Amino acid sequence: MEKREQEDGEFLRHARCFKCGGSDSLALYQKEDGEVDGFCFSCKQYHSPEDVQEYSHITQERVTKHDMITQEELEEVQSKNICGWKERRITKSTCEKYGVYTEGDSENPIKRFYPITVDNDLRGYKIRFCETKDFGKVGYGKANSDMFGQSVFSSGGKFLCITEGEEDAMALYTALNPPGGKFETPVISPTAGAGSTEKQIKRNYEYITSFDKVIFFMDTDDQGKEATEKGCKLLPPGKAYTTDMKLKSPDEYTKRGRGQELVKMFWDAERYSPVDVSTFNQMWEDFENSASDEIITMPECMQELAFMLGGGPAAGEVTTVGAHTSIGKTSFLYTWIYHLITATDKKVGTLFLEGSPREFVRIILSIHKKENLALKSVDDLDMDQLREEYHSINPDDSKLLNINHNGAFKSSDELLEKVRWMIKVGGCEVVFVDPLQAAVPNNENGTIDAFMDACLKLAKETNVSIIIVSHTKKPSEDDPHKVSEYDLKGSGAIAQISFNTFLISRDKLGDTPAIRNSTKVTLVKARRTGVTGDAGWLRFNPLTYQFTAGEDPYDEDDVALEVQEETFQGQTSEEIIIEDDNDIPWDD
Repeated sequence: MEKREQEDGEFLRHARCFKCGGSDSLALYQKEDGEVDGFCFSCKQYHSPEDVQEYSHITQERVTKHDMITQEELEEVQSKNICGWKERRITKSTCEKYGVYTEGDSENPIKRFYPITVDNDLRGYKIRFCETKDFGKVGYGKANSDMFGQSVFSSGGKFLCITEGEEDAMALYTALNPPGGKFETPVISPTAGAGSTEKQIKRNYEYITSFDKVIFFMDTDDQGKEATEKGCKLLPPGKAYTTDMKLKSPDEYTKRGRGQELVKMFWDAERYSPVDVSTFNQMWEDFENSASDEIITMPECMQELAFMLGGGPAAGEVTTVGAHTSIGKTSFLYTWIYHLITATDKKVGTLFLEGSPREFVRIILSIHKKENLALKSVDDLDMDQLREEYHSINPDDSKLLNINHNGAFKSSDELLEKVRWMIKVGGCEVVFVDPLQAAVPNNENGTIDAFMDACLKLAKETNVSIIIVSHTKKPSEDDPHKVSEYDLKGSGAIAQISFNTFLISRDKLGDTPAIRNSTKVTLVKARRTGVTGDAGWLRFNPLTYQFTAGEDPYDEDDVALEVQEETFQGQTSEEIIIEDDNDIPWDD
Protein backbone atom coordinates (compact mmCIF):
# COMPACT_ATOMS: atom_id res chain seq x y z
CA MET A 1 0.00 0.00 0.00
CA GLU A 2 1.39 3.41 -0.93
CA LYS A 3 1.89 6.32 1.45
CA ARG A 4 -0.80 8.48 -0.16
CA GLU A 5 -3.45 5.91 0.81
CA GLN A 6 -2.76 6.52 4.49
CA GLU A 7 -2.78 10.28 4.06
CA ASP A 8 -6.39 10.02 2.92
CA GLY A 9 -7.32 9.57 6.58
CA GLU A 10 -7.31 12.27 9.24
CA PHE A 11 -3.82 12.95 10.57
CA LEU A 12 -3.75 12.32 14.32
CA ARG A 13 -0.16 12.96 15.37
CA HIS A 14 3.42 11.75 15.17
CA ALA A 15 4.69 9.00 17.44
CA ARG A 16 7.76 6.82 18.00
CA CYS A 17 8.01 4.14 15.30
CA PHE A 18 7.78 0.73 16.97
CA LYS A 19 9.76 -0.90 14.13
CA CYS A 20 12.75 1.39 13.48
CA GLY A 21 12.63 3.37 16.73
CA GLY A 22 12.40 6.80 15.06
CA SER A 23 11.46 9.25 17.81
CA ASP A 24 8.60 11.02 15.99
CA SER A 25 8.72 9.62 12.46
CA LEU A 26 5.52 7.55 12.58
CA ALA A 27 2.53 9.52 11.26
CA LEU A 28 -0.81 8.12 12.43
CA TYR A 29 -3.99 8.49 10.35
CA GLN A 30 -7.56 7.72 11.40
CA LYS A 31 -9.93 6.37 8.75
CA GLU A 32 -13.64 7.00 8.44
CA ASP A 33 -14.36 3.61 10.05
CA GLY A 34 -12.31 4.60 13.11
CA GLU A 35 -9.30 2.37 12.41
CA VAL A 36 -5.83 3.85 12.75
CA ASP A 37 -2.91 3.06 10.44
CA GLY A 38 0.39 4.80 9.91
CA PHE A 39 3.41 5.50 7.77
CA CYS A 40 6.96 5.92 9.04
CA PHE A 41 8.92 8.58 7.19
CA SER A 42 12.16 7.18 8.55
CA CYS A 43 12.00 3.50 7.60
CA LYS A 44 9.47 4.15 4.78
CA GLN A 45 7.19 1.40 6.09
CA TYR A 46 3.40 1.28 6.09
CA HIS A 47 1.89 0.10 9.38
CA SER A 48 -1.52 -1.53 9.04
CA PRO A 49 -4.32 -1.09 11.60
CA GLU A 50 -3.42 -4.56 12.90
CA ASP A 51 0.21 -3.50 13.42
CA VAL A 52 -0.83 -0.32 15.18
CA GLN A 53 -3.37 -2.15 17.34
CA GLU A 54 -0.65 -4.50 18.56
CA TYR A 55 1.10 -1.45 19.96
CA SER A 56 -2.12 0.23 21.03
CA HIS A 57 -0.38 2.39 23.64
CA ILE A 58 0.82 4.73 20.88
CA THR A 59 -2.71 5.55 19.77
CA GLN A 60 -4.12 6.40 23.18
CA GLU A 61 -5.92 9.74 22.86
CA ARG A 62 -4.23 12.45 24.84
CA VAL A 63 -6.52 15.27 23.69
CA THR A 64 -10.11 15.81 22.64
CA LYS A 65 -10.92 15.76 18.90
CA HIS A 66 -12.90 18.65 17.43
CA ASP A 67 -13.08 20.39 14.09
CA MET A 68 -12.93 23.69 15.98
CA ILE A 69 -11.41 24.31 19.36
CA THR A 70 -14.00 25.02 22.03
CA GLN A 71 -13.94 28.15 24.16
CA GLU A 72 -13.21 26.03 27.23
CA GLU A 73 -10.25 24.35 25.52
CA LEU A 74 -8.99 27.68 24.24
CA GLU A 75 -9.05 29.20 27.70
CA GLU A 76 -7.28 26.15 29.10
CA VAL A 77 -4.42 26.41 26.58
CA GLN A 78 -4.10 30.18 26.88
CA SER A 79 -3.88 29.92 30.65
CA LYS A 80 -0.40 28.41 30.15
CA ASN A 81 2.84 30.37 30.10
CA ILE A 82 4.38 32.10 27.15
CA CYS A 83 8.07 31.54 27.54
CA GLY A 84 11.10 30.62 25.48
CA TRP A 85 12.98 27.33 25.44
CA LYS A 86 16.36 27.89 27.03
CA GLU A 87 18.01 24.70 25.73
CA ARG A 88 17.21 25.65 22.14
CA ARG A 89 17.91 29.37 22.70
CA ILE A 90 14.44 30.30 21.49
CA THR A 91 13.39 33.56 23.10
CA LYS A 92 10.19 34.49 24.85
CA SER A 93 9.57 37.28 22.31
CA THR A 94 9.73 34.72 19.48
CA CYS A 95 7.16 32.50 21.21
CA GLU A 96 4.94 35.56 21.73
CA LYS A 97 5.27 36.32 18.01
CA TYR A 98 4.10 32.82 17.04
CA GLY A 99 1.50 32.50 19.83
CA VAL A 100 3.11 29.40 21.37
CA TYR A 101 2.16 28.44 24.93
CA THR A 102 4.09 26.23 27.34
CA GLU A 103 3.15 24.01 30.25
CA GLY A 104 6.16 24.22 32.50
CA ASP A 105 8.86 26.84 32.08
CA SER A 106 11.71 27.71 29.73
CA GLU A 107 14.12 25.37 31.52
CA ASN A 108 11.74 22.45 31.96
CA PRO A 109 8.98 22.56 29.35
CA ILE A 110 6.47 19.72 29.70
CA LYS A 111 4.16 20.51 26.78
CA ARG A 112 4.35 23.05 23.99
CA PHE A 113 1.16 24.26 22.23
CA TYR A 114 1.53 25.43 18.61
CA PRO A 115 -1.45 27.28 17.06
CA ILE A 116 -3.13 25.75 14.01
CA THR A 117 -4.95 28.22 11.78
CA VAL A 118 -7.14 27.91 8.70
CA ASP A 119 -7.21 31.04 6.55
CA ASN A 120 -5.71 32.93 9.53
CA ASP A 121 -8.53 31.75 11.84
CA LEU A 122 -7.38 29.93 14.99
CA ARG A 123 -8.83 26.41 14.89
CA GLY A 124 -6.75 24.40 17.35
CA TYR A 125 -3.34 23.63 18.80
CA LYS A 126 -0.77 20.97 18.06
CA ILE A 127 0.75 19.65 21.29
CA ARG A 128 4.34 18.54 21.74
CA PHE A 129 5.02 16.23 24.69
CA CYS A 130 8.59 17.35 25.31
CA GLU A 131 9.88 14.34 27.22
CA THR A 132 8.60 11.62 24.88
CA LYS A 133 8.67 13.71 21.69
CA ASP A 134 5.15 12.53 20.90
CA PHE A 135 2.55 14.86 19.42
CA GLY A 136 -1.18 15.38 19.94
CA LYS A 137 -3.74 18.05 19.26
CA VAL A 138 -6.64 19.94 20.70
CA GLY A 139 -9.31 21.18 18.30
CA TYR A 140 -8.55 21.06 14.58
CA GLY A 141 -5.49 19.08 13.61
CA LYS A 142 -5.69 18.21 9.93
CA ALA A 143 -2.88 19.06 7.53
CA ASN A 144 -5.34 20.99 5.35
CA SER A 145 -4.48 24.18 7.20
CA ASP A 146 -2.20 27.17 7.07
CA MET A 147 1.45 26.45 7.70
CA PHE A 148 2.75 27.20 11.18
CA GLY A 149 3.53 30.91 11.43
CA GLN A 150 1.72 31.84 8.24
CA SER A 151 -0.97 33.84 10.05
CA VAL A 152 1.74 35.92 11.72
CA PHE A 153 3.40 37.24 8.55
CA SER A 154 1.74 39.18 5.74
CA SER A 155 2.07 37.80 2.21
CA GLY A 156 4.57 39.26 -0.19
CA GLY A 157 8.07 40.48 0.46
CA LYS A 158 11.61 39.53 -0.36
CA PHE A 159 12.27 36.35 1.63
CA LEU A 160 10.36 33.44 3.16
CA CYS A 161 12.03 30.53 4.96
CA ILE A 162 10.49 27.08 5.40
CA THR A 163 11.70 24.63 8.05
CA GLU A 164 10.50 21.14 8.91
CA GLY A 165 9.00 21.77 12.35
CA GLU A 166 7.68 24.44 14.66
CA GLU A 167 10.72 24.61 16.97
CA ASP A 168 13.00 24.77 13.93
CA ALA A 169 10.95 27.68 12.60
CA MET A 170 11.21 29.59 15.87
CA ALA A 171 14.92 28.79 16.24
CA LEU A 172 15.64 30.10 12.75
CA TYR A 173 13.41 33.14 13.29
CA THR A 174 15.31 33.95 16.51
CA ALA A 175 18.64 33.71 14.67
CA LEU A 176 17.55 35.78 11.65
CA ASN A 177 15.67 38.48 13.53
CA PRO A 178 17.73 39.88 16.41
CA PRO A 179 16.13 42.55 18.64
CA GLY A 180 16.15 45.97 17.01
CA GLY A 181 16.65 44.60 13.51
CA LYS A 182 15.54 46.83 10.65
CA PHE A 183 13.91 44.07 8.58
CA GLU A 184 11.93 40.98 9.52
CA THR A 185 12.37 37.62 7.77
CA PRO A 186 9.29 35.36 7.97
CA VAL A 187 9.83 31.70 8.84
CA ILE A 188 7.09 29.05 8.60
CA SER A 189 6.85 25.26 8.75
CA PRO A 190 4.41 22.46 7.91
CA THR A 191 2.18 21.45 10.81
CA ALA A 192 2.50 17.68 10.38
CA GLY A 193 6.19 17.14 9.70
CA ALA A 194 8.14 16.63 6.50
CA GLY A 195 5.48 14.34 5.01
CA SER A 196 2.92 17.16 4.92
CA THR A 197 5.20 19.73 3.25
CA GLU A 198 4.07 19.09 -0.32
CA LYS A 199 0.38 19.06 0.60
CA GLN A 200 0.61 22.26 2.62
CA ILE A 201 2.60 24.12 -0.02
CA LYS A 202 -0.13 23.26 -2.52
CA ARG A 203 -2.81 24.36 -0.09
CA ASN A 204 -1.05 27.70 0.57
CA TYR A 205 0.52 28.10 -2.87
CA GLU A 206 -0.49 31.70 -3.54
CA TYR A 207 0.78 32.86 -0.15
CA ILE A 208 4.14 31.11 -0.51
CA THR A 209 4.74 32.17 -4.11
CA SER A 210 3.97 35.81 -3.23
CA PHE A 211 7.55 36.05 -1.88
CA ASP A 212 10.51 36.67 -4.18
CA LYS A 213 12.70 33.95 -2.68
CA VAL A 214 11.63 30.87 -0.74
CA ILE A 215 14.54 29.32 1.18
CA PHE A 216 14.25 25.75 2.46
CA PHE A 217 15.88 24.82 5.79
CA MET A 218 14.38 21.31 6.05
CA ASP A 219 16.11 18.58 8.08
CA THR A 220 19.07 16.92 6.40
CA ASP A 221 17.78 13.35 6.84
CA ASP A 222 16.19 11.43 3.97
CA GLN A 223 12.62 12.60 4.58
CA GLY A 224 13.79 16.19 4.89
CA LYS A 225 15.70 15.97 1.62
CA GLU A 226 12.68 14.41 -0.08
CA ALA A 227 10.43 17.18 1.25
CA THR A 228 12.87 19.84 0.02
CA GLU A 229 13.00 18.30 -3.45
CA LYS A 230 9.22 18.10 -3.75
CA GLY A 231 8.74 21.59 -2.35
CA CYS A 232 11.27 23.16 -4.70
CA LYS A 233 9.72 21.50 -7.74
CA LEU A 234 6.30 22.90 -6.84
CA LEU A 235 7.49 26.50 -6.97
CA PRO A 236 8.03 28.57 -10.13
CA PRO A 237 11.55 28.27 -11.57
CA GLY A 238 14.05 30.55 -9.87
CA LYS A 239 11.98 31.09 -6.72
CA ALA A 240 13.17 28.15 -4.59
CA TYR A 241 16.52 28.22 -2.75
CA THR A 242 18.30 25.57 -0.69
CA THR A 243 20.90 25.68 2.07
CA ASP A 244 23.88 23.52 2.94
CA MET A 245 23.25 22.58 6.57
CA LYS A 246 25.78 20.23 8.13
CA LEU A 247 23.77 19.62 11.30
CA LYS A 248 20.35 17.98 11.14
CA SER A 249 18.12 21.02 11.71
CA PRO A 250 18.14 24.74 12.55
CA ASP A 251 17.45 24.15 16.24
CA GLU A 252 20.57 21.97 16.41
CA TYR A 253 22.54 25.09 15.47
CA THR A 254 20.86 27.32 18.04
CA LYS A 255 21.26 24.66 20.77
CA ARG A 256 25.01 24.83 20.22
CA GLY A 257 25.13 28.62 20.06
CA ARG A 258 25.84 28.60 16.33
CA GLY A 259 22.95 30.79 15.22
CA GLN A 260 25.24 33.04 13.17
CA GLU A 261 25.98 30.10 10.90
CA LEU A 262 22.26 29.98 10.04
CA VAL A 263 22.43 33.66 9.12
CA LYS A 264 25.37 33.01 6.81
CA MET A 265 23.57 30.03 5.23
CA PHE A 266 20.55 32.25 4.68
CA TRP A 267 22.58 34.74 2.66
CA ASP A 268 24.55 31.98 0.88
CA ALA A 269 21.43 29.99 -0.12
CA GLU A 270 21.68 28.69 -3.67
CA ARG A 271 18.94 28.76 -6.25
CA TYR A 272 17.43 25.31 -6.71
CA SER A 273 18.44 23.99 -10.10
CA PRO A 274 17.95 20.27 -10.67
CA VAL A 275 20.53 18.81 -13.02
CA ASP A 276 19.63 15.55 -14.72
CA VAL A 277 22.56 13.72 -16.29
CA SER A 278 21.73 10.44 -18.05
CA THR A 279 23.97 7.69 -19.38
CA PHE A 280 23.25 5.98 -22.69
CA ASN A 281 21.46 3.09 -20.97
CA GLN A 282 19.52 5.36 -18.61
CA MET A 283 18.07 7.20 -21.59
CA TRP A 284 16.46 3.90 -22.64
CA GLU A 285 14.60 3.88 -19.32
CA ASP A 286 13.22 7.33 -20.10
CA PHE A 287 12.08 6.10 -23.51
CA GLU A 288 10.57 2.94 -22.08
CA ASN A 289 8.70 4.93 -19.43
CA SER A 290 7.23 7.29 -22.03
CA ALA A 291 4.37 4.85 -22.44
CA SER A 292 1.01 5.46 -24.05
CA ASP A 293 -0.36 7.06 -20.88
CA GLU A 294 1.61 10.20 -21.82
CA ILE A 295 -0.33 10.55 -25.06
CA ILE A 296 -3.30 12.92 -24.96
CA THR A 297 -5.83 10.92 -26.91
CA MET A 298 -8.47 12.41 -29.22
CA PRO A 299 -12.15 11.61 -29.91
CA GLU A 300 -13.08 8.96 -32.44
CA CYS A 301 -14.08 11.55 -35.03
CA MET A 302 -10.51 12.96 -34.97
CA GLN A 303 -8.67 9.65 -35.38
CA GLU A 304 -7.07 10.56 -38.72
CA LEU A 305 -5.43 13.58 -37.06
CA ALA A 306 -4.54 11.50 -33.98
CA PHE A 307 -2.85 8.85 -36.16
CA MET A 308 -0.71 11.50 -37.86
CA LEU A 309 0.27 12.85 -34.44
CA GLY A 310 1.33 9.41 -33.21
CA GLY A 311 -1.83 8.92 -31.14
CA GLY A 312 -2.27 12.56 -30.18
CA PRO A 313 -0.23 15.34 -28.56
CA ALA A 314 2.06 14.15 -25.77
CA ALA A 315 2.89 15.27 -22.26
CA GLY A 316 5.44 18.06 -22.23
CA GLU A 317 4.40 19.38 -25.64
CA VAL A 318 2.84 22.67 -26.72
CA THR A 319 0.19 22.23 -29.41
CA THR A 320 -1.32 25.10 -31.39
CA VAL A 321 -4.76 24.94 -32.97
CA GLY A 322 -5.15 27.64 -35.62
CA ALA A 323 -8.61 28.78 -36.66
CA HIS A 324 -10.38 31.80 -38.06
CA THR A 325 -13.17 33.30 -35.99
CA SER A 326 -16.64 31.67 -36.05
CA ILE A 327 -15.73 28.46 -37.85
CA GLY A 328 -16.54 26.08 -34.97
CA LYS A 329 -13.29 25.91 -33.00
CA THR A 330 -15.21 26.09 -29.71
CA SER A 331 -17.30 23.04 -30.65
CA PHE A 332 -14.10 21.29 -31.76
CA LEU A 333 -12.34 22.00 -28.44
CA TYR A 334 -15.29 21.04 -26.26
CA THR A 335 -15.69 17.75 -28.13
CA TRP A 336 -12.05 17.00 -27.32
CA ILE A 337 -12.45 18.07 -23.67
CA TYR A 338 -15.58 15.94 -23.26
CA HIS A 339 -13.63 12.95 -24.54
CA LEU A 340 -10.80 13.55 -22.07
CA ILE A 341 -13.01 13.87 -18.99
CA THR A 342 -15.24 10.90 -19.85
CA ALA A 343 -12.93 8.43 -21.60
CA THR A 344 -9.50 9.00 -19.99
CA ASP A 345 -8.00 9.48 -16.55
CA LYS A 346 -6.45 12.83 -17.49
CA LYS A 347 -7.34 15.90 -15.43
CA VAL A 348 -8.09 18.90 -17.64
CA GLY A 349 -7.55 22.60 -17.02
CA THR A 350 -9.38 25.19 -19.12
CA LEU A 351 -8.88 28.90 -19.56
CA PHE A 352 -11.39 30.22 -22.08
CA LEU A 353 -10.80 33.93 -22.34
CA GLU A 354 -13.78 34.50 -24.61
CA GLY A 355 -16.16 32.07 -22.89
CA SER A 356 -18.01 31.66 -19.62
CA PRO A 357 -18.93 28.85 -17.19
CA ARG A 358 -22.51 29.07 -18.45
CA GLU A 359 -21.36 28.40 -21.99
CA PHE A 360 -19.20 25.52 -20.79
CA VAL A 361 -22.13 23.79 -19.07
CA ARG A 362 -24.42 24.26 -22.07
CA ILE A 363 -21.99 22.85 -24.61
CA ILE A 364 -20.79 19.92 -22.49
CA LEU A 365 -24.42 18.96 -21.80
CA SER A 366 -25.28 19.28 -25.50
CA ILE A 367 -22.48 16.88 -26.41
CA HIS A 368 -23.44 14.50 -23.61
CA LYS A 369 -27.16 14.45 -24.45
CA LYS A 370 -26.60 14.61 -28.22
CA GLU A 371 -29.06 17.44 -28.24
CA ASN A 372 -28.21 21.07 -29.03
CA LEU A 373 -29.56 22.93 -25.99
CA ALA A 374 -28.94 26.28 -27.68
CA LEU A 375 -31.89 25.50 -29.94
CA LYS A 376 -34.25 25.28 -26.98
CA SER A 377 -35.97 27.96 -24.98
CA VAL A 378 -34.91 28.25 -21.36
CA ASP A 379 -38.55 27.64 -20.35
CA ASP A 380 -38.46 24.24 -22.07
CA LEU A 381 -35.44 23.00 -20.13
CA ASP A 382 -35.88 20.61 -17.21
CA MET A 383 -33.19 22.02 -14.93
CA ASP A 384 -33.48 19.25 -12.34
CA GLN A 385 -32.88 16.60 -14.96
CA LEU A 386 -30.08 18.60 -16.58
CA ARG A 387 -28.39 19.07 -13.20
CA GLU A 388 -28.44 15.32 -12.59
CA GLU A 389 -27.08 14.54 -16.05
CA TYR A 390 -24.38 17.21 -15.79
CA HIS A 391 -23.07 15.87 -12.46
CA SER A 392 -23.14 12.31 -13.81
CA ILE A 393 -20.47 13.31 -16.36
CA ASN A 394 -17.91 13.87 -13.60
CA PRO A 395 -19.44 12.34 -10.44
CA ASP A 396 -16.57 12.99 -8.04
CA ASP A 397 -15.82 16.46 -9.47
CA SER A 398 -12.17 15.49 -10.01
CA LYS A 399 -11.59 15.71 -13.75
CA LEU A 400 -11.60 19.41 -14.61
CA LEU A 401 -10.61 22.84 -13.33
CA ASN A 402 -11.69 26.05 -15.05
CA ILE A 403 -10.21 29.48 -14.40
CA ASN A 404 -13.09 31.95 -14.46
CA HIS A 405 -11.09 35.00 -15.45
CA ASN A 406 -13.85 37.65 -15.58
CA GLY A 407 -11.44 39.85 -17.53
CA ALA A 408 -9.34 40.21 -14.38
CA PHE A 409 -5.84 39.40 -15.71
CA LYS A 410 -3.62 42.46 -15.74
CA SER A 411 -0.79 40.74 -17.61
CA SER A 412 0.16 37.51 -19.36
CA ASP A 413 2.48 36.74 -16.41
CA GLU A 414 -0.52 36.74 -14.08
CA LEU A 415 -2.38 34.46 -16.47
CA LEU A 416 0.57 32.07 -16.62
CA GLU A 417 0.69 31.93 -12.83
CA LYS A 418 -2.93 30.73 -12.87
CA VAL A 419 -2.02 28.09 -15.42
CA ARG A 420 0.91 27.06 -13.24
CA TRP A 421 -1.45 26.82 -10.26
CA MET A 422 -3.83 24.56 -12.22
CA ILE A 423 -0.93 22.26 -13.04
CA LYS A 424 1.09 22.17 -9.83
CA VAL A 425 -1.64 22.57 -7.26
CA GLY A 426 -4.72 21.43 -9.16
CA GLY A 427 -2.98 18.43 -10.74
CA CYS A 428 -4.09 19.17 -14.32
CA GLU A 429 -2.31 17.14 -17.00
CA VAL A 430 -3.79 18.87 -20.06
CA VAL A 431 -4.42 22.62 -20.22
CA PHE A 432 -6.40 24.48 -22.90
CA VAL A 433 -5.85 28.23 -23.44
CA ASP A 434 -8.24 29.91 -25.87
CA PRO A 435 -7.32 32.20 -27.58
CA LEU A 436 -3.67 33.23 -27.50
CA GLN A 437 -4.51 36.72 -28.72
CA ALA A 438 -6.59 37.40 -25.58
CA ALA A 439 -3.88 36.00 -23.31
CA VAL A 440 -1.33 38.66 -24.20
CA PRO A 441 -1.67 42.47 -23.81
CA ASN A 442 -0.79 43.08 -27.46
CA ASN A 443 0.14 41.23 -30.65
CA GLU A 444 3.67 42.57 -30.84
CA ASN A 445 6.24 39.94 -31.75
CA GLY A 446 8.22 40.28 -28.53
CA THR A 447 5.13 39.87 -26.36
CA ILE A 448 3.97 36.73 -28.15
CA ASP A 449 7.53 35.35 -28.27
CA ALA A 450 7.79 35.68 -24.47
CA PHE A 451 4.39 34.08 -23.88
CA MET A 452 5.06 31.09 -26.12
CA ASP A 453 8.53 30.62 -24.61
CA ALA A 454 7.03 30.67 -21.10
CA CYS A 455 4.42 28.07 -22.14
CA LEU A 456 7.14 25.82 -23.56
CA LYS A 457 9.23 26.04 -20.39
CA LEU A 458 6.16 25.34 -18.25
CA ALA A 459 5.20 22.31 -20.37
CA LYS A 460 8.72 20.85 -20.16
CA GLU A 461 9.10 21.64 -16.47
CA THR A 462 5.80 20.01 -15.49
CA ASN A 463 5.47 17.39 -18.25
CA VAL A 464 1.99 18.69 -19.03
CA SER A 465 0.41 19.09 -22.47
CA ILE A 466 -0.56 22.72 -23.18
CA ILE A 467 -2.97 23.33 -26.06
CA ILE A 468 -3.20 26.91 -27.30
CA VAL A 469 -5.76 28.25 -29.75
CA SER A 470 -4.56 30.99 -32.08
CA HIS A 471 -6.62 33.10 -34.42
CA THR A 472 -5.60 33.16 -38.08
CA LYS A 473 -5.69 35.98 -40.57
CA LYS A 474 -8.74 36.42 -42.77
CA PRO A 475 -8.80 33.55 -45.29
CA SER A 476 -9.04 33.91 -49.02
CA GLU A 477 -12.56 34.64 -50.28
CA ASP A 478 -11.90 32.31 -53.20
CA ASP A 479 -10.78 29.41 -51.04
CA PRO A 480 -11.57 29.55 -47.26
CA HIS A 481 -9.52 26.37 -46.78
CA LYS A 482 -6.36 27.99 -48.12
CA VAL A 483 -4.62 28.53 -44.76
CA SER A 484 -1.10 27.85 -43.55
CA GLU A 485 0.96 28.15 -40.38
CA TYR A 486 2.11 31.54 -41.64
CA ASP A 487 -1.46 32.79 -41.29
CA LEU A 488 -1.35 32.52 -37.48
CA LYS A 489 -1.87 36.01 -36.08
CA GLY A 490 1.23 37.46 -34.45
CA SER A 491 4.80 36.28 -34.13
CA GLY A 492 6.43 33.44 -36.04
CA ALA A 493 7.31 32.03 -32.60
CA ILE A 494 3.81 30.49 -32.45
CA ALA A 495 4.69 28.00 -35.16
CA GLN A 496 8.37 27.73 -34.21
CA ILE A 497 7.84 26.85 -30.55
CA SER A 498 4.83 24.57 -31.01
CA PHE A 499 5.54 20.85 -31.17
CA ASN A 500 2.33 20.33 -33.14
CA THR A 501 0.30 22.76 -35.20
CA PHE A 502 -2.95 21.96 -36.95
CA LEU A 503 -5.43 24.25 -38.63
CA ILE A 504 -9.20 23.93 -38.92
CA SER A 505 -11.19 25.73 -41.61
CA ARG A 506 -14.79 25.86 -42.85
CA ASP A 507 -16.57 27.33 -45.86
CA LYS A 508 -19.41 29.10 -44.02
CA LEU A 509 -20.94 30.38 -47.25
CA GLY A 510 -20.60 27.19 -49.27
CA ASP A 511 -23.23 26.19 -51.83
CA THR A 512 -24.62 23.22 -49.88
CA PRO A 513 -25.37 22.37 -46.23
CA ALA A 514 -22.82 19.57 -46.49
CA ILE A 515 -20.09 22.05 -47.38
CA ARG A 516 -21.18 24.60 -44.78
CA ASN A 517 -21.25 21.97 -42.00
CA SER A 518 -17.90 20.37 -42.85
CA THR A 519 -14.63 21.32 -41.18
CA LYS A 520 -11.28 20.58 -42.78
CA VAL A 521 -8.32 19.65 -40.56
CA THR A 522 -4.78 20.25 -41.82
CA LEU A 523 -1.68 19.17 -39.90
CA VAL A 524 1.18 21.54 -40.70
CA LYS A 525 3.66 20.51 -38.00
CA ALA A 526 4.22 17.36 -35.95
CA ARG A 527 7.70 17.39 -34.47
CA ARG A 528 7.49 13.88 -33.01
CA THR A 529 6.24 12.05 -36.13
CA GLY A 530 7.25 14.45 -38.90
CA VAL A 531 3.94 13.75 -40.69
CA THR A 532 2.05 16.67 -42.22
CA GLY A 533 -0.80 17.18 -44.68
CA ASP A 534 -4.58 16.78 -44.86
CA ALA A 535 -5.88 15.26 -41.63
CA GLY A 536 -9.45 14.56 -42.61
CA TRP A 537 -12.86 16.22 -42.54
CA LEU A 538 -15.29 16.53 -39.68
CA ARG A 539 -19.05 16.70 -40.27
CA PHE A 540 -21.06 18.64 -37.68
CA ASN A 541 -24.71 17.94 -36.93
CA PRO A 542 -26.22 21.09 -35.41
CA LEU A 543 -29.24 19.23 -34.00
CA THR A 544 -27.22 16.69 -32.01
CA TYR A 545 -24.10 18.84 -31.51
CA GLN A 546 -21.96 15.93 -32.70
CA PHE A 547 -18.91 15.72 -34.91
CA THR A 548 -18.37 12.62 -37.02
CA ALA A 549 -15.53 11.79 -39.37
CA GLY A 550 -16.55 12.81 -42.88
CA GLU A 551 -15.43 12.93 -46.49
CA ASP A 552 -14.49 15.87 -48.65
CA PRO A 553 -17.91 17.49 -49.26
CA TYR A 554 -16.73 18.96 -52.58
CA ASP A 555 -16.15 15.46 -53.96
CA GLU A 556 -19.44 13.91 -52.85
CA ASP A 557 -21.95 12.89 -55.50
CA ASP A 558 -24.80 13.69 -53.14
CA VAL A 559 -23.75 16.87 -51.41
CA ALA A 560 -26.88 17.08 -49.24
CA LEU A 561 -26.71 15.86 -45.69
CA GLU A 562 -28.85 12.88 -44.84
CA VAL A 563 -32.21 14.28 -43.76
CA GLN A 564 -32.73 13.77 -40.03
CA GLU A 565 -36.07 12.97 -38.48
CA GLU A 566 -35.59 15.65 -35.84
CA THR A 567 -36.49 19.19 -36.78
CA PHE A 568 -36.25 22.56 -35.13
CA GLN A 569 -38.98 25.04 -36.01
CA GLY A 570 -39.65 23.13 -39.23
CA GLN A 571 -35.99 22.98 -40.32
CA THR A 572 -34.04 19.79 -40.84
CA SER A 573 -30.48 19.44 -39.61
CA GLU A 574 -29.17 20.10 -43.10
CA GLU A 575 -30.73 23.53 -43.05
CA ILE A 576 -29.45 24.62 -39.64
CA ILE A 577 -26.04 26.24 -39.61
CA ILE A 578 -24.46 27.30 -36.31
CA GLU A 579 -21.91 29.91 -37.34
CA ASP A 580 -20.72 30.98 -33.91
CA ASP A 581 -20.91 29.54 -30.42
CA ASN A 582 -21.51 32.97 -28.93
CA ASP A 583 -24.77 34.96 -28.81
CA ILE A 584 -26.98 31.88 -28.91
CA PRO A 585 -30.52 31.86 -27.42
CA TRP A 586 -29.68 29.90 -24.28
CA ASP A 587 -27.17 32.54 -23.19
CA ASP A 588 -29.69 35.35 -23.29
